[in-house]
Amino acid sequence: MKPTVALVVISDRPHELYLNRCLASLDQFLDHPISQRIIVDDPGHNYTASRAVRVGWEGVENAEYVLHWEEDMLATAPVDVEGMAAVLDAEQDLAQLCLLRQPWSHPEHQAGGIIQLYAEHMHDRETLGHPWIQHDRFFSLNPCLVPRRVYELGFPEGSEPAMTQLLLEAGFSFGYWGARTEGPKVLHIGELRAPGSVR
Repeated sequence: MKPTVALVVISDRPHELYLNRCLASLDQFLDHPISQRIIVDDPGHNYTASRAVRVGWEGVENAEYVLHWEEDMLATAPVDVEGMAAVLDAEQDLAQLCLLRQPWSHPEHQAGGIIQLYAEHMHDRETLGHPWIQHDRFFSLNPCLVPRRVYELGFPEGSEPAMTQLLLEAGFSFGYWGARTEGPKVLHIGELRAPGSVR
């Protein structure tokens, strides 16, 4: 049986700016059945970033996985949900599998990408024939598949750094889907964030 997957999309801008393009890209590259689709639509910015994630995850009804997505990310390659879920099921200390985006921050451009920027933390792995990269650097809200054992922990105020600390203390690690020789699988079309952001 295929794993049950809920899609959670975070949106806080007019739909014509990002969301419509985001959903169109998922229609094109995501062929796994979705048990539930949740769009956290907050154009008035009434939620903090952390609260928006919590609202989305807390709305999930008994899915084995959450496919977490932010509206300013476009899928540019097929999303192998079944393969990602198989690795997460086999690797119980793995908190997420992210889809790689293009270099975004200035340090990433200088290094050649986020994998290269944190090269000493990135370790090539293969599980059930699927290549992936394991690290202990950060939990990311870039497009990712998150198992129930993680999304049911909730998402703390403080966003990614707080979630990273929570998961590291619980013995989890993090991962990128695919081999390091593969190109990005999503395209970030949003605004450039503050220096040091991993998003």
